[in-house]
Amino acid sequence: MALASAPALVLAQSAAQTPSGQSAGAQPANQPAMQPAMRPAGTSRMGVLDAARQPVGMTPTPSPETLRRFQQYVEGVVDTQNTLDLISGRPRILKFRKPPSRIQIPDLSVARFDVLSDSELSLTGLAVGATTLNIWFTDPARPDQPEVLSYLVRVLPDPEAKERIDRSFQALQDEINGAFPRSQVRLALVGDTVLVEGQAHDVTEASRIIQIVEANAPVVGTSVPLDQLEDTPSGVGTINNPGGSGSVGQTITPGLRRFGLTNADESRGVAGNAAVTVRRAKVMNLLRVPGQQQVMLRVTVAEVNRAASRAIGLNFSITNNSGVNIFRSLTGGILTGGSSNLPVLLDNGQINLAIQALRGLSYARSLAEPNLVAMNGQTASFQAGGEFPVPVVTGATNTGLQGVEFVPFGVQLRFTPFISDGNRIRLNVAAEVSTRNTSTGATVGGSSVSGRDTRNFSTVVELRSGQTMAVAGLIQTTVGGGSDKVPGAGDLPVVGWLFGSQRTSSNEQELVILVTPELVSPLDAAELPAHLPGSDVFEPDDMEFYVLNRLESRHKEDARMSVRTDWDRLIRTRSIERKYIIGPTGHSDGR
Repeated sequence: MALASAPALVLAQSAAQTPSGQSAGAQPANQPAMQPAMRPAGTSRMGVLDAARQPVGMTPTPSPETLRRFQQYVEGVVDTQNTLDLISGRPRILKFRKPPSRIQIPDLSVARFDVLSDSELSLTGLAVGATTLNIWFTDPARPDQPEVLSYLVRVLPDPEAKERIDRSFQALQDEINGAFPRSQVRLALVGDTVLVEGQAHDVTEASRIIQIVEANAPVVGTSVPLDQLEDTPSGVGTINNPGGSGSVGQTITPGLRRFGLTNADESRGVAGNAAVTVRRAKVMNLLRVPGQQQVMLRVTVAEVNRAASRAIGLNFSITNNSGVNIFRSLTGGILTGGSSNLPVLLDNGQINLAIQALRGLSYARSLAEPNLVAMNGQTASFQAGGEFPVPVVTGATNTGLQGVEFVPFGVQLRFTPFISDGNRIRLNVAAEVSTRNTSTGATVGGSSVSGRDTRNFSTVVELRSGQTMAVAGLIQTTVGGGSDKVPGAGDLPVVGWLFGSQRTSSNEQELVILVTPELVSPLDAAELPAHLPGSDVFEPDDMEFYVLNRLESRHKEDARMSVRTDWDRLIRTRSIERKYIIGPTGHSDGR
């Protein structure tokens, strides 16, 4: 179906408006030929009289000459003469005694019309509002004077739509409460927003409930078949009427089943053979989750390194009376007077013995216990350590630009908790313990850069509040040995060590990382810890420092000054604190 291209012309002068079928020049006998123009709203009387000085955009006030000139070309103005009410989404059918020649709805976003046949027209309200329906009829006796019927079309909201939506949401609410018996959900529609209220068992159930509500939220939309449909800005259609003539625009094919166009602001698309306009209701999550929603993660990193070594060896030399070496053995790998721990001189120094018999033990213990608190579903990170610079080359030049990049070391922790099933906690946790190691470093651009020994892990575990799990561990044992001996003599039992040296070593490393999540809540004012790290360490006064040789004071209160020498100020400070600054929020204990 095609639409006519000639738009309807409307005059903005009330004096030229006449009833249907009456020209503008035919004035009633009891009325003057020209009525005075009404003053536009928001303008002064002088502004109306002096039309030449009106600013741009004001309502025009035509002069008598302008009205006469318009009446030469405009026969009259057709206004709405009847009212037609529609319910949004419900079509109404108009039956004609004779086929119309043209049909127009200016605002197709409010209502649309479908031509069912030559004598039937279907009108459907799309959105609450008002528009106009103009219908042209042609009299065969007067084909040049068509009759125009103009309706004021008012689209009213469906009075039962809210009730139907409430019933559907009540059914959805009952289904959700049946599927999730540990949760209580209430659904309410406010405007175009769905409120989800109530209490969910945990965050997991709350997210699933919201997904179900979003999938079943009410959808408002219209669908118009695209078969033989052409768009036009004016929304005017012409029906092929054999008895009429003078039709403007293209002709609608007889037998066309539907005609319409949606012009709403919502998202539009094409589904199958229909143009679809859809608007989905919003969902607002007001669900409450009972219980604690904060998780404290205790991470314990314990490492122990143990090493042991044993070595035995002998070097000796024999000289004559003239001091010339006659025989000596250096297979022990010991320099005389150097690393030997048992030097022996025999026969007045002619026999020199250097014996090494060593046993070494060493151990190192490292313990880190970072604690971190985070809200349910939020990520928290923690770092205790430092950073060391590493030279880098940056820039896009040929030689590059010298820069520095800082590499962190120490204890780093990052985790995200998810609380489910009351006190069950799922953890996405990653931790790293690193130290600088100068023995594994390198030289970059003339600068010495140390290496880094790192122990890290990243995992996902699930456990209840207060439970502990070893998420990472390492047990490493290294054993080594070596010997240097004289062939034959060094293999003799018992005395073979006199002709060589033997060494053994062993190293054990144990590492374990434990995680313990706990549901926590903030402390009240009366629950503040009595002692914090460093709270019992104070600066000594002159008597304690110079006479008693103390580096820490025995007083239970700090002077809060750089040096505890002003006794008058110290006494005044303590007196004021006891009198005015006593309580859980102050820094005085009130004793």
